[in-house]
Amino acid sequence: MSYEEGYENLRKLKSLYESTESHRNEATTRLHLIDQLFFNCLGWERSETNAEEHDNGEYVDYMFYITNRVLVVEAKKEGISFEVPAGNRTRIRKISTICRGNAGLQSAIQQALRYAQQCGVLFAAVANGHQIIAFLATRTDGVSPMEGQALVFESFDVMEADFLILWNALSRSAVSKRNLKYQLLQTPYKEPPTKLAQKIPDYPGVISRNIYQAEMKNLAEMVFEDIPKDSRFEAEFLDECYCEIGALSQSSLLGKAVLNTRYAAVFDTSTPGPAITPANTKNGISEELKNPSASNRPILILGEVGVGKTTFLRRLVLEQKSESEDLVSLFVNLGYEANLTDNLRSYLLREICSQIKRKYQINIYSNKFVRHLYRDELRELEDGIHGDLKQINPEKYLEKEIELLESLQRISDSHLKRAIEELARSHRKRLLLFLDNADQRDLHTQQLVFLAAQEFSQWPVTVFVSLRPSTYYESLRNGALSGYHPKAFTISPARTDEVIKKRLNLARKILAGDSSVALTSPNIERMVPELSLIVRSFQNSFTKRGEIAEFVDNVAAGNLRQALDFVRDSFGSAHVNTKKMVEIYRKSGRYTVPLHELIRSVMFGDTMYFSPKTSPICNLFDVTSCNEREHFLLPLLMQLLLDKANVGQSDGFVEAPKVVAQLQSFGFIPEQIDDAILRATNHRLVTTSGGRRPSQSNQYQVQLRITTAGAYHILRLTRMFTYIDAVVVDTPIFDESLHARIRDEWTIRGRIKRAEEFVNYLDIAWERSSFGTQPLGWESISSSLKEDINRIKTAIDRPVSR
Repeated sequence: MSYEEGYENLRKLKSLYESTESHRNEATTRLHLIDQLFFNCLGWERSETNAEEHDNGEYVDYMFYITNRVLVVEAKKEGISFEVPAGNRTRIRKISTICRGNAGLQSAIQQALRYAQQCGVLFAAVANGHQIIAFLATRTDGVSPMEGQALVFESFDVMEADFLILWNALSRSAVSKRNLKYQLLQTPYKEPPTKLAQKIPDYPGVISRNIYQAEMKNLAEMVFEDIPKDSRFEAEFLDECYCEIGALSQSSLLGKAVLNTRYAAVFDTSTPGPAITPANTKNGISEELKNPSASNRPILILGEVGVGKTTFLRRLVLEQKSESEDLVSLFVNLGYEANLTDNLRSYLLREICSQIKRKYQINIYSNKFVRHLYRDELRELEDGIHGDLKQINPEKYLEKEIELLESLQRISDSHLKRAIEELARSHRKRLLLFLDNADQRDLHTQQLVFLAAQEFSQWPVTVFVSLRPSTYYESLRNGALSGYHPKAFTISPARTDEVIKKRLNLARKILAGDSSVALTSPNIERMVPELSLIVRSFQNSFTKRGEIAEFVDNVAAGNLRQALDFVRDSFGSAHVNTKKMVEIYRKSGRYTVPLHELIRSVMFGDTMYFSPKTSPICNLFDVTSCNEREHFLLPLLMQLLLDKANVGQSDGFVEAPKVVAQLQSFGFIPEQIDDAILRATNHRLVTTSGGRRPSQSNQYQVQLRITTAGAYHILRLTRMFTYIDAVVVDTPIFDESLHARIRDEWTIRGRIKRAEEFVNYLDIAWERSSFGTQPLGWESISSSLKEDINRIKTAIDRPVSR
């Protein structure tokens, strides 16, 4: 409905009201007036409304929905008038003022408030047909709704005169944009209390490594990053480190049913996807991938970030080479190549030519190759008007040939296509082109890659493009692949613990000089024995200490690259005492890495304090509004999704509107829930159907599923002193007394005392929140936290044996 239609319908409703008998009862008022006002004048659909809805014994006359509950309206019979001070043209009045001396109005407002707050609805209104008062029912700024303001329309005359204000506040489109909130909050928004982090100079700070740690970091990067990327080392690397993809984790906190369906709901009914087939079978790499049928469409390799798409493709190329001498495999890694070029298409053409020459000693621009390639054109030249020059003036004829060949090869894409056709036909070469890591580039570049892949696939080339499901999804809906449904093979991660064990074992071989690529830098030779001992310590920890493997596996959530980074970065981390590790190993012959040191290394990275902007770990207790109940919003979201995932239905996915509705029943408003879902998605605690990142426009069109990282946060991290000790600096404290006492602490005893006070504060906040029946079980989390804190207190108080 348009604004103009709504205004004309209001004028008709006003005429109807003035011409009919007054003093209607409540039911007639609703039928004749309130229904007409909302459905005919303000653009609401009847299908978006529940009448006489009830919750916990409370009833409300109207509940309006836009996917989820957004507006409560309490209807009163026409005879109950809302007395407001006369002569005041402003539409916004204080609720306490308009309720003074009007017990009926106050009772109606309080009834609407109670119901709205129970359901987590932001807006409420009371109406008697010819009058309407709208207000904020649920506030997150610490102000009681009864102390707030209301938008008041005391008659149809006022509604007609100020219809623009009414439309911009209570029409369907206005409520969807939450306009009323901005109209009523004329005072500055009240921010949550300052965090401890805001009081710390230069937060989060950069932690300095000592010389030992810096040298260890450099050596670790060489062993774990630089050498494996060396093309001379490729065969050995893949032989030593390749793990079969798709093997289910042994330490995942989510069930096998969820892991088996990690690519479920990648595409939805609004955007049908390609035919999806696992890239690996129980017998190894799919035969369909090894011997792809002729196709004029690229083959998609779909996999989440860090699952090992590049390693898989390198293994595929290696196997293809070993099985066929006639194979020409061209591999372009767009993740770190072509970053400086302005013309990606030209770069791809040049790179393909370069690889054909470099890898297979075929120069498609050599005189011999070009003359053979364009032999038909040369015959036409000889048969044409310049043919006689061959006898009359051989030099002139040669110039004509050169001019012709130069013009033909100058068209680079045409020349390359012709050359590849020649290689396929005359040289009997089978060409494979791999375009890897396109999804690490911006969306525009990705579109160019997809278009180029489609063009190359029209040649006698089998084209593979690797990308993330979310990238493909967006391109399918909005970009270069619109309406394009090729075949796709999915890459599932290998077992994280197996990948890390193999990489650690290879690192030991490199450090021991048993590898084909040797360490050549004399500056690091003296560090080699010590890094070897650290590598052995981690090998021992992953073998004998399940909690280490569980942490890395679950928090990395299938991102093998990140899991390896967790381990590698800890070798030179300023938060890990690697010097002590080496000394103990030398004395005792073994060392097991403490879980808390690895967690601190991952949580803090290169910063002195925990920072949510840089840490892969999320602070579940942070808030976005001035409401202490929100400390438990993310934990509740995690627990709700975890319970659904463990049930084993719908592949662990839950429709977002159902999640939002349940969180609203705990008293949270959609605005808070939106922020929580976005924060959880950004930290990869939650994944969505269609691979889409939720936004305000599509928040409720997706399905949600908890990841292993989300499960680890709620089941493990929330129960650890190490976690609480880190996130306390990033959490607003609403208790003024505690807020004043929470300070920067560096001693272990000071940090323990601070953690104890923080946990007690959360206990009190939980009790005050009165969530009722809910799945979280904060008492159990709190108890485990206190046990962990007491365990640490006992350990530091224990006398050291001599």
